[in-house]
Amino acid sequence: MAGVLDQEEIDALMGGLETGELETGEQEAVGVESETAVTEASTGGKAKSFDYSKHHYALHRLLPKIREVHSNYAEALQEKIGKLSSSVNKVEIDELTVTDLDELSPRIDTPCRLAIITAKPIASPVLLAIESDLVFDIVNRYFGGGNSLRKTRLSEKFSSTEMKLSELLVEDMVTELAPAWQPLLDIAPTISGWEFDPRSVDALDEKEALIATRFKVNFDNGEGGIWVVVPWHGLEPLRGQLKTADNLALPNTDPNWQPKFVEGLEEASVELVAVLSEQKIKLKHAMQLKKGDVIAINDPKEVDIKVGCVRLMRAHFGTHEGNMAAQVLEILRSPMANRQK
Repeated sequence: MAGVLDQEEIDALMGGLETGELETGEQEAVGVESETAVTEASTGGKAKSFDYSKHHYALHRLLPKIREVHSNYAEALQEKIGKLSSSVNKVEIDELTVTDLDELSPRIDTPCRLAIITAKPIASPVLLAIESDLVFDIVNRYFGGGNSLRKTRLSEKFSSTEMKLSELLVEDMVTELAPAWQPLLDIAPTISGWEFDPRSVDALDEKEALIATRFKVNFDNGEGGIWVVVPWHGLEPLRGQLKTADNLALPNTDPNWQPKFVEGLEEASVELVAVLSEQKIKLKHAMQLKKGDVIAINDPKEVDIKVGCVRLMRAHFGTHEGNMAAQVLEILRSPMANRQK
């Protein structure tokens, strides 16, 4: 299709932007609303400029695979949280965004229960954070409470019980990261530290590109959030090892598959229709037709032969051996015309 870049041309263009070989000019790039851009919620509902020269194209191509991996992880989270509270209905991906620490930090209420995870071979630490409100709710429900404590709680600090229970939950959730990530990358996650604020993680730069996934935990009468944050800086050196569609070898195909498919298709039954006449009448006349009315049609000399709504042939209408028949005059379209004999 003219004017549309193929995949190789797109890769070459984005590679030039990343290396600085192509100039992007002084003007700001137009904001693009998409699943891979920062969502409206994180920008206050305002459009945000998006400079492709500063965002790694390979990162955005990886996001659908990250979403698939974290969809599996959401199921594991639901099982783990369900052990503490039977009132959890569903855990699902709320959003998947590319952001940085400076923009992400205000979105995670502090104090949060944040685990710093070493997940070799990922070079940078992975963060797993439970929002403070969710910690309060889980502990409350674990001890028999049925409603959220958010409106009645007097202290915003975690109690020793909340610290211990949330720590056990996070440790349990970390064990599910390796199985969830296995389709993309084999990792060995272990907790290397704890924090209450993502800005306290010294190993992350404020402007470093982060792949942030928020999981929404739905209860009978409330909800909360869990975050998994993966720095792109830690994944980028592993691009060649990632089990993405680009890196997977194409499966061997049976050379006889296509001929067998065509052979089976040719045996399918179709309805052949000869259109004798088509007339246009007003709707009010059509609505007045009743049994016994006569509709005049012209004596057809030529008719269209259709399969479904597709005109395949033009034919001469007449009789043959005492039966009405149509003699093919012209083939208008043949679905098998391009098939190799």
